[in-house]
Amino acid sequence: MYVQCAQVLQYPRFAEKLGHGLAGLFANDRIEAVVSPAMGGLIIGQEVARALPEPAGSIGGGTPAMFVERDASGNMTLRRGFPTETGPARARHLKTFATGGSTLETMTVVEEAGAASSLQAR
Repeated sequence: MYVQCAQVLQYPRFAEKLGHGLAGLFANDRIEAVVSPAMGGLIIGQEVARALPEPAGSIGGGTPAMFVERDASGNMTLRRGFPTETGPARARHLKTFATGGSTLETMTVVEEAGAASSLQAR
């Protein structure tokens, strides 16, 4: 089934429900951060991070929701002060409604930052 994420995520209550449902898929995993591609993955990444349990040793703000974006040369990168050299011990990239190029590029950025990455597409 194809879902246009922008059409669903324009409704905050639906976005929250989707985030909770997706976070539930990782109930047995230790997630240190959610990394998604800008712009399309920002909302769902934030909602999934909000629904996840707070990582041990965190600063009290919940699970971080980070994003990658294109730099001046067109490559996806972690910017805006997000960690770039040593990533979280276990970061999951979640882009659930699409499996396009930005998903794979995001996973590459996460792995190059030293974190484990996995794709969850349903």
